[in-house]
Amino acid sequence: QALTGLDDGSIGWLTEQARLLSTQMTESGVRIRQSSQEILEAFQLVGSAKPELLQDREALAAVTEQALTLAAASGMELKDAVEAVTLALNQYGAGADETARYVNALAAGSKYGAAAVESQTKALRNAGVAAASANITIEQTVGLIETLAEKGIKDEVAGTGLKKFFLTLQTGADETNPKVVGLATALENLAKQQLS
Repeated sequence: QALTGLDDGSIGWLTEQARLLSTQMTESGVRIRQSSQEILEAFQLVGSAKPELLQDREALAAVTEQALTLAAASGMELKDAVEAVTLALNQYGAGADETARYVNALAAGSKYGAAAVESQTKALRNAGVAAASANITIEQTVGLIETLAEKGIKDEVAGTGLKKFFLTLQTGADETNPKVVGLATALENLAKQQLS
């Protein structure tokens, strides 16, 4: 209670959710391997990273379950999965209702690309806000991170480069501003101008 500010009823409910998650498969068919104590700690980590979720125990449980799913699917440590999910949501100002979409983007990027979720997280830390302000979706941003990773440009270096790229495009002409014409059109217009 001291860490979360939740009342006895909410703590009891979350404790029961942790017990259920540790003994059953999720609705998406993923078997969570963490103990109920580890899941309770994950609730705390998610709540501290996204404090607005402490006002809604169901949303807190849903975001935590998605982080547990990402950890199970990617084989990463739970605290790293929580950081990846909450950082991505926070960088984009996204709510709990979009968590599954963000987890899917991160997991798909890791599965099909050259950057693991941890590397994507490091890049998103630097580039996420600039991408969001340019109306570049999480899927597009992960795709760009994976494209750079394929060339050996990863982690914070990729994020810093993307941030500069997004900000430069937004201060240029409308036809190359992804906020105005979308990312695909902005890149096509750059290519027409012989700009890589």
